[in-house]
Amino acid sequence: MIEINNIEEFNQIIQDSENTIVLIFKHSTRCPTSAHAKAELEKFVTNYPQYSSKTYIVKVIESRELSNYIAETTNVEHQSPQLLIIKNGKVVSHISHFKITSKNLEELLLK
Repeated sequence: MIEINNIEEFNQIIQDSENTIVLIFKHSTRCPTSAHAKAELEKFVTNYPQYSSKTYIVKVIESRELSNYIAETTNVEHQSPQLLIIKNGKVVSHISHFKITSKNLEELLLK
């Protein structure tokens, strides 16, 4: 996962999603549920390395301004942990908490 820390990086990722799917993972470094979701996402990326350069992590406590901006610009209410699946500049799906599993990601992304 590639950590992003600012609005400019996020906006560039949105532009880059015009030709591919990107994953944005909103992660709380203080939450055990978020740690579990992160491990599941890492498992998915390990099994499907084609997503390794398209998976981004936002640490919501450390990058609160960015996290809030993402919620505002995507019109997806903030949750943590949360995974946004973005294509063509738009959120096509999002899941949170214990729904973030390698199996669920396979179903969402490999149909």
